[in-house]
Amino acid sequence: ARKWNVDYAFYKTGPDKYLLFFKAGQADAMTACFSEYSRKVLSKAKSNRVPIREQLQQAADQLSKEKPKQKERAKEVAYEDR
Repeated sequence: ARKWNVDYAFYKTGPDKYLLFFKAGQADAMTACFSEYSRKVLSKAKSNRVPIREQLQQAADQLSKEKPKQKERAKEVAYEDR
């Protein structure tokens, strides 16, 4: 905001609630400021995201590793009961 000479102020309205006011000499400055901010936020969100197919693959791999352990425990309990 300082780069574009946009003034801002925070006002606390309640617990965990704030109002944010912006003021600029020209509307173009405020538009440029928010468009640059939006671009930065969206690029960060995209870079941190893991594709859904990769998440599903990781979950499937994790489940396949955990299932044999549970079956082995069930067999051990069955042998102990005899």
